[in-house]
Amino acid sequence: MQKIFEIITYVHAQIDPVTQLVPTASFTLISLILRIIDWILFLGGGIAVIFVMYGGILMIMSAGDEEKFSQGKKSVINAVIGVIVITLSFVIVSWVNTIINQSA
Repeated sequence: MQKIFEIITYVHAQIDPVTQLVPTASFTLISLILRIIDWILFLGGGIAVIFVMYGGILMIMSAGDEEKFSQGKKSVINAVIGVIVITLSFVIVSWVNTIINQSA
């Protein structure tokens, strides 16, 4: 269990979204577009987490009301689908970036 937290800390330490928008010597239009896409995906992931929490709260607070429980369940399922789409989007953008950088 300790290893999992070490990996999460290590991976999280590699992400610095604030300094990614600071122009550097190799600043190009493609790098700007990629940074904007990264920010959008980052925000989308945060919104998806909020919807998972919202759906979970609805499910817990339903107090036997099937309509509220199904609404919360639907919210959680849609948020998980959103996380999957965001993850696949990040993979596709990274893949296209690799192809562009190899051909340039």
